[in-house]
Amino acid sequence: MDKIISGYNNNFPMKLSIQNVINYPFHYRDELRIILVLKGSIILTAVSGSIILKENDIDTISINEPASISMVDEDNIVAILSIDSKFAEKYFPNIKNITFNCNFDHFYPSTAQSTGIDILRDYFIKLIWTFYNDEADYDGIELLLENLLQIMITHFDDVRNIFENTSNMSMHFDRFRRIIDYILNNLENKITLQDIAKNEFLDFHYLSNEFNSRLSNNFYDTLNYYRILHSVKLLLGTNLSIRDISIKSGFSATRYFYKYFKKYLECTPAEFRKINKKDVSLSNDSYKELDKSLQLKALEPHLDKINYFKSNKNNMKCLEIDLSDVTKEILPRCAKYIPVSSAKNILSKSYQNYLLETQRELGFSYLRLLGLLSNDMDICIKDKEYPSDYNWNKINSVLEFLNNLSIKPLIGLDLYNLSIDQYCNKLNEFLLNCISNYGLANVKTWILEIPKTEGDLGRIEGIIRSFSLNVRFIKDDITCINNNYFFDTTYLAAYIVNDIIHNYNTPDFIQPVDYLGEADILYDNNNPFSGSYSLITGDGLKKTFILCLLSSITFRR
Repeated sequence: MDKIISGYNNNFPMKLSIQNVINYPFHYRDELRIILVLKGSIILTAVSGSIILKENDIDTISINEPASISMVDEDNIVAILSIDSKFAEKYFPNIKNITFNCNFDHFYPSTAQSTGIDILRDYFIKLIWTFYNDEADYDGIELLLENLLQIMITHFDDVRNIFENTSNMSMHFDRFRRIIDYILNNLENKITLQDIAKNEFLDFHYLSNEFNSRLSNNFYDTLNYYRILHSVKLLLGTNLSIRDISIKSGFSATRYFYKYFKKYLECTPAEFRKINKKDVSLSNDSYKELDKSLQLKALEPHLDKINYFKSNKNNMKCLEIDLSDVTKEILPRCAKYIPVSSAKNILSKSYQNYLLETQRELGFSYLRLLGLLSNDMDICIKDKEYPSDYNWNKINSVLEFLNNLSIKPLIGLDLYNLSIDQYCNKLNEFLLNCISNYGLANVKTWILEIPKTEGDLGRIEGIIRSFSLNVRFIKDDITCINNNYFFDTTYLAAYIVNDIIHNYNTPDFIQPVDYLGEADILYDNNNPFSGSYSLITGDGLKKTFILCLLSSITFRR
């Protein structure tokens, strides 16, 4: 099938189709597509391989990426969102060189994390909901699409995912992004690893090892993969001969072109062109568009899975609170603790200002820190001669700020993919650093939190108790603590009071600020009435929730 240039209706930079997929031959489009399976199963095939997408699965097709879609179940229903590449380039100029990926691990070894997939699915459904309920205007859709693109960049960039949670992640990611961009922009030319190493001021052997260890492919396999991608587009979009396509894709000889083409597509270039290249832009038997009534019916069970939609079904609840019974303090448990989703947030000046304000007005006893000993804090020093040396600068900055704020740290501990020996060494050195800087008497007032499990974690508890420090056990693993980043509900003050009075979902913790790093774009940060159990919006507005805590009123059950 030739390259398809899509038209966009109503001047929106997007198209939304809910359809029954039959068979899309290989094709490519000048747009970014997101595919959500609402019912049944389909097969999504790219140059690197194929996967089966089942109900509730979501995946992407990058801009100008060759792909085919075919049915597994005849009664499948699929939602396909297409975003105009020119619109996407307005916010992310290099987006055409990014390969987005949810579930494919055929070429690069890493796929997106489940948290990112859940965020994308929820936000995609929110966009569909807005579009189908006649709430759409250009500015509103543009904002939703901009946020959606940010989610894609953050969670689904193939190269970024390879270096997720590695030390010096930003440096490695930027380097390999430059290398991939160079390859894509010079495919017709001779490209050598020696030239790239020289451009990056790196040793040739070091860079070769980086490809093998981090990308699980050597440099020339990576280069030829991108050349095959380019050749597929030439086969589908031009009438060039196979020899000319081989040359324009950068192969030094046609036999090498055939070798790598058959490796990925399992057929010759001529056979591929015969099967997939059509004279029309879209065959009528590729899909069947559903009537709008059937589309909304297919969407309904997926909308119901999201609390945001469950709380907006045009129903009103009458809240009856009997004030004649025994009084009950509002949020007695969470008034003591306030959490931070990532200790790294506290290094931000704006975040510090929010904490200063909430602490001044509410006076929390403990700040709960996750990720204090993670790679985000740049603790480890990569030195073979001194493997146990650590850099505590960022951690000490966080702890010093809390000390000045007169609030104690409650530190959540997890292994962070380290062996138990490595982690115990790091923890022991960390506690020695803290005692040296803040004194044993002060550190004894802190709390260290570990999962209540058997086995190796007992060694962590033993190290903590050897310093006579406080241990707090929690039921589940630290990293499994779940936050719903998508409009949990509309927490109006009255609704919160009702929840507390009737013992519904009373939280152990509240948080200082609505935004939580990568997920902040999912919140309406100017809205004091929505989001999670937090005190201040991402733009610094006090929320109705804080009124419950500032008030001296107690409510009777």
